[in-house]
Amino acid sequence: MPERYHGKELPVGRGRRSARDGGDRTLSVVDLIGMKEAAQIETGLHPSTCSLARGGQTLYVACASSDTVSVIDTGTQKVTREVSVRPDPALAFGSAPNALSLSDE
Repeated sequence: MPERYHGKELPVGRGRRSARDGGDRTLSVVDLIGMKEAAQIETGLHPSTCSLARGGQTLYVACASSDTVSVIDTGTQKVTREVSVRPDPALAFGSAPNALSLSDE
């Protein structure tokens, strides 16, 4: 089970249905002490995997149905960047990614 990082609430979990567009495009921030949702962060479509960078300031979220990785500042709980990772423009929309791996570099 994920824990608080330096006393902060961390975005964890899977996307949640959005009434606005009918697709999964939010990440829930869960207060693990109170065991309740504290906030929602809008991401790309179908957020599927999260990786927290060393230091805990940046969270990377693989968004499988939009072919992007959402980069989130955990302090502000805002998306600071969307990185396109579509492997080939000729591929169908929603081809990747569904996993992440971070290095120390």
